[in-house]
Amino acid sequence: MNMPPETSVGFCPPEEIGKVQKFLHDHWAENHVLATDHTLIDWQHKDMLHNRYNFVIAQQAGDEDLCGILGFISTRQLDPALARSNTIWLTTWMVRPDMRKSALGMKLLGFLTKNEPAVHIGTVGNNAEVAGVYAALRYKTGTLNRHAIVNRKLSSYRLVKHRGLPDTKNIPATGTLRHLSRGDLANSHIAALIENSTPHKTPAYVIGRYLEHPVYKYDIYALFKAERPQAIIVTRVCEAETASALRIVDFYGREDALPSLSSAVQTLIERDVYEYADFYNYGLDSDAFLKTNFFPVENDGGLVLPNYFEPLTPSNTQIRFAFKSEHTSFRLFKADADQDRPNRTYALTTQKTKTSASFSA
Repeated sequence: MNMPPETSVGFCPPEEIGKVQKFLHDHWAENHVLATDHTLIDWQHKDMLHNRYNFVIAQQAGDEDLCGILGFISTRQLDPALARSNTIWLTTWMVRPDMRKSALGMKLLGFLTKNEPAVHIGTVGNNAEVAGVYAALRYKTGTLNRHAIVNRKLSSYRLVKHRGLPDTKNIPATGTLRHLSRGDLANSHIAALIENSTPHKTPAYVIGRYLEHPVYKYDIYALFKAERPQAIIVTRVCEAETASALRIVDFYGREDALPSLSSAVQTLIERDVYEYADFYNYGLDSDAFLKTNFFPVENDGGLVLPNYFEPLTPSNTQIRFAFKSEHTSFRLFKADADQDRPNRTYALTTQKTKTSASFSA
């Protein structure tokens, strides 16, 4: 009787990353951005401290091709100080079709959880097929909430499709929204807002994740009241059809700051002529949004706001998540895991967005 060839499972050494890229191209998506953009895969997955790429890979003896991969991002990559509160974000988890009855996928995940210390593990952007697997493994599963503000100052829209827009509330201006620089993140009050988060993040993490991104241009704003920051948002502009939208991809701060923040965001999108601002989130009190200009976007409702811009897909999108932690209270946003990453290879020049020092909101 022929014995099946031995399958080895381990972290990806630098010399094997080409096999990972080939696997992504052959089995995940043809010309997948991580298979073609070496700068992006290095930024997202190269672990200089351990001299490896953060993929768990499986290979059978005598086979040059991989038979399974599990990509991950550890928050400690962006700030080594997060090692004791590390979060593992799972990204690309797949085995070859001929190996799907071998439980190889569970072996990949088991190897990772045994060999990469972390206090939280999860994913943002998983598909429906694997959601049941995460639930069986006792992950908290669900979908991110989506809230938005549409620019009512515009007479027509290229991105927004609707059957009537919700009324805008008259939210008093009670704060000032200021654009933050890298140096501003060292402010103790700013740092405190960032660090009071689950999963744990730090100013160094924010700098590495957003301000040092090799492709995307992110902006960071803080809402100030009486010279004390109340909330911080990270934004990115998406453009298509000669129009643009403002995406809030991360948030730090107090829920009671959301009404004033919504007024500030409304002012911002009107000033810079964005068709809408949207905000995928989980863990923020839904009742807190009732006092804001943000309104919920239903996946099958009468308002359609594109989520995908590469290429533009004129439809609403549910973003699923799975998360395991000893903490019962946590917050998730669009830029956690790798949901907010390029979907195509770019020339390595950062996108430009409009910014200003401050304005009242």
